[in-house]
Amino acid sequence: INLVTVEIVSSKCQEVRLQILNLDGQTISVTQQHLSVGTHEFKRDISDLPNGNYIFILNLKEENTQAHKITVIR
Repeated sequence: INLVTVEIVSSKCQEVRLQILNLDGQTISVTQQHLSVGTHEFKRDISDLPNGNYIFILNLKEENTQAHKITVIR
């Protein structure tokens, strides 16, 4: 599987940022998008990431921040 899907429920129109970090804290990528009210899906192709552990940080500027650890094994 080379695709990660994150579902986001936004209660208001706002900016969202998905940041991928390695465990050394280095930023691998940052994606920003404007969301309207409702449910949305963020899809990220991870085929370019080497094996390892990563932290996905999802920041909704008007609501909260969530962090999720993923492990890439091929």
